[in-house]
Amino acid sequence: MLFLEKLTKDKESEWDSFIKTLQDGQFEHKTAFIEFLSKNMKNMKNYFILKNKEIVGIVSLQKEKISFFTRYSSQGLLLKKGINKDGVITLLKKNLKGSYIRLNDLKQNTQPNKITPLTFILDTKNKDIQKIFNSELESRARRAIKKSIRAGLKIKISNSEEELTNFYPIYSKRMKAFGTIPNTLESLKELIKNKEYKIFNVYLKNKLIAGGTMIINKNMITNHLAASDKKYLQHSPNNFLYYHMIEYAKKHKLDLVNYGPSLKTDKVAKFKESMGGEPTSFEQHIILNKLAYKLFNLFSFTLLKLKNII
Repeated sequence: MLFLEKLTKDKESEWDSFIKTLQDGQFEHKTAFIEFLSKNMKNMKNYFILKNKEIVGIVSLQKEKISFFTRYSSQGLLLKKGINKDGVITLLKKNLKGSYIRLNDLKQNTQPNKITPLTFILDTKNKDIQKIFNSELESRARRAIKKSIRAGLKIKISNSEEELTNFYPIYSKRMKAFGTIPNTLESLKELIKNKEYKIFNVYLKNKLIAGGTMIINKNMITNHLAASDKKYLQHSPNNFLYYHMIEYAKKHKLDLVNYGPSLKTDKVAKFKESMGGEPTSFEQHIILNKLAYKLFNLFSFTLLKLKNII
């Protein structure tokens, strides 16, 4: 019999120790990242999955209220080998009320719809940087990178709180322009204390014009947050930034570059594809209420159509 037990402060070390035992454990599963989400007003529900009092899995969920609908987002379900995933999903369905759960899982192979984001991944394994540049990147991306190099752009990669503080106004301004509440600077300062989390800042001479925060874990570098100053887009700082993700991956023997999620219809998705990103499904939807799920999809699709019209 499987049971859920809430994560408490005194059991955080057990949570992180369990992650270390699993090959699929990622930085986003750790308590440091959960704490980051909590500090940014995410309604977190974190559970140990127990079998006969033994920890056999963990799941961290963000409870999200969108209009009349409730859904949950999860960085992923981590289970010990031999534990039946379907049994755990049944357990979650019994304990959660809402429309559905968005469960991150790069290994699953579900078909996305128009309102489900994809992530964009470049496989760099067994390819040198020149081959990637010539074969994986579209011609417009290659031209943009050459242009950024001619302009004299430079990259600075660090765990520096100062560099993060310099980047934050650009990031904050872009998020507000999108109508999104930015993550707090203080929460990011805590996150960057972890060796897996780095800041990539792009400079034109001594002027910071773009940047991003990256998660480096196992065999992959993942774009977490990225933003650029619109006044300097003529210098192609975004192409320059993404190209340095590729360079970092090759230098540190990482196999995958994850540019992060976007809707397939977004302009950003086309940009990520031009940089060699392969559209990849990563969300498994666990339906908690069939009617609510259908209504939520209809609601989201209508909003997307209105956005495109406007």
